[in-house]
Amino acid sequence: MHELTGDERDYLARLLKKRHDDLLHELHHAVTRAYKEGLREEIDLTERLQHQIGGVLAGAGV
Repeated sequence: MHELTGDERDYLARLLKKRHDDLLHELHHAVTRAYKEGLREEIDLTERLQHQIGGVLAGAGV
């Protein structure tokens, strides 16, 4: 597996944070149970990925 540079990790952290925020907003407005479930699954995925890149989120100012 390719090791990410600090800049790459920071960029990825910002993308994940933005997507996570967007998903939470969308979940708040979702109507159907099936759609909400899909959003929750994607939220879980973004949270797992954020965790995998470690404390980069805190250091990235996001």
